[in-house]
Amino acid sequence: MGFQQMLLAWKSTWVHDSQPIGDVVPKDLHPSLLSLYHRNPDGTPVDARDLFIQSIFRELIETVFRRHYTGFVGHSPDHAAMASLDLDRLTERLVDELGMDRYMEEVFRVVDQRQMSDEELTEFLVGRGLSEEEASSLQRGVEDITLLTGPHLGRFNDRISVPELIQCVSAVSALCVADRFMMERCSLDSHKTKPFTAREQ
Repeated sequence: MGFQQMLLAWKSTWVHDSQPIGDVVPKDLHPSLLSLYHRNPDGTPVDARDLFIQSIFRELIETVFRRHYTGFVGHSPDHAAMASLDLDRLTERLVDELGMDRYMEEVFRVVDQRQMSDEELTEFLVGRGLSEEEASSLQRGVEDITLLTGPHLGRFNDRISVPELIQCVSAVSALCVADRFMMERCSLDSHKTKPFTAREQ
């Protein structure tokens, strides 16, 4: 099954959100299609950007925003709220970063290794892509272990490589809080008792 088919399967869960994603994505889906942490023989990352369907990816981002906004504010966002978000640019940047992982290295620190048993460490490393033999050969708590995982949005313990994502989350949060405040303020104003005038008395 290809990456595009997987995204189409995911899309069906967004449209029919009562159906668990586990019932849509085939059981034989290879993990490599999900993690995309492969390197080419020369050590460079695989360029998988062309495997993304940007229109579906954008629809996912917009759906998340719409549902979050509706749940917090109490009604669907209007056109002005949607127009304030540059989702096309955000989608392009996410595809560019997720589709070609330039920051594959994850550092598994000594202090974290010491929290595990030897068996747990081996299981953890195998889950990160090492073979059973490679994982068993590493000694726990001796030195930091560098793993090639991903995709990562920036280097380990460093800045995010997609600042547009932070900007979008900030804008969405501001919209939700401001619109909820305005909705409650208008509701309170409409229920206030008008003051008595001299004629009414």
